[in-house]
Amino acid sequence: KSITLNSGQSKTIYFDTLFKLYNLGTHKITITTLLKGDKVVDNNSISHTFKVIVKHDISADIMYSPQDGRTFEYKVDTILPTIRITNIGTVDKNSFPVTFRIRNDTSIIHTETIYRSLGAGKQEIITFSKFVPVTVGEYVAECFTSLKDSIPYNDTVRSNVIFQKSHD
Repeated sequence: KSITLNSGQSKTIYFDTLFKLYNLGTHKITITTLLKGDKVVDNNSISHTFKVIVKHDISADIMYSPQDGRTFEYKVDTILPTIRITNIGTVDKNSFPVTFRIRNDTSIIHTETIYRSLGAGKQEIITFSKFVPVTVGEYVAECFTSLKDSIPYNDTVRSNVIFQKSHD
């Protein structure tokens, strides 16, 4: 953006770019001026570090098992569902449900819910009960938290899996 300032004058500038508050974490903003023929350049920029935080947010952020795209053998392979949850918020959360399920477009073939507590800023790797496929087809393995929080889009993690019967 270009503006004109006279000597000793100041002006507040508003930029058109929107900063999304879902960009959690530490950020740095730098503002720089460029003046043609400027002989004193050590005062041409200023930087400020700031944090975007939320009070209430539990994230299911990594599914270690089953991995996306994996194929499992019908009534042979054992899946040990393993995920990571993270309390991105600044408040401890107690006894919230975490659900793992396997589904397709028409039905849920497996579901398990456990309850966890997690301190602010903490992470936990959770392993659910083992599962052996007893159907064939393409499925979605998903894990989600059921806590009303600030950022619902990060509550679920998914993997696409295939259960096949190749030794029939």
